[in-house]
Amino acid sequence: MTTLRPFTCDDLFKFNNINLDPLTETYGIPFYLQYLAHWPEYFIVAEAPGGELMGYIMGKAEGSVAREEWHGHVTALSVAPEFRRLGLAAKLMEMLEEISERKGGFFVDLFVRVSNQVAVNMYKRLGYSVYRTVIEYYSASNGEPDEDAYASVFLSDSFSGCFSGGVVAGSRVDGDGGDNGGGDVAIGVSSSVAPFSGSFSSSVSTCCLFHILAMANSLRLGWLAASSGKM
Repeated sequence: MTTLRPFTCDDLFKFNNINLDPLTETYGIPFYLQYLAHWPEYFIVAEAPGGELMGYIMGKAEGSVAREEWHGHVTALSVAPEFRRLGLAAKLMEMLEEISERKGGFFVDLFVRVSNQVAVNMYKRLGYSVYRTVIEYYSASNGEPDEDAYASVFLSDSFSGCFSGGVVAGSRVDGDGGDNGGGDVAIGVSSSVAPFSGSFSSSVSTCCLFHILAMANSLRLGWLAASSGKM
């Protein structure tokens, strides 16, 4: 029976089978310890009956409560190749969303590689919408070009009346091209899909649009501060 439990320091020595996946962002030990210290409830691991780690999700709470930008953020989500197509990624996302809801979050957001269409399709099925593309968010290696990221958002029940079905395709903005702890998400699920497309629905209210744009501006300022060494 699969066990979903809090991630612990000991798990840092056992999750190589997950992090060796080429689409999974790997950070330094201090980065993981920071999340364990500040947002332990957002760091969840799936463990197989034999003790092997199957996958994990790492996130945090951030934003302004006063401006209704308080939200949950998915920093990393990955499932080991041998444990895919079991619904683990969706279950881990559900748990993080529930935690964010209990903490009064207005939405959950994340970043995902534009080329990772398997993950893009999964997030679409889970109710996430792309509201912008961040240019060169992911730093590449071996001389390859940096890769763009989709910034996706899932609105909580408090905003559900503002958002209609379909995909919101946002504008393209410059990213800092590196890891700023902003939420690099990679997940492998066996599937193939076409890229997100669409436009703002006519039923999106001014209230909802205002909050989405405010959130985007806040994230933009965070990227600028990180790239200039102020964070």
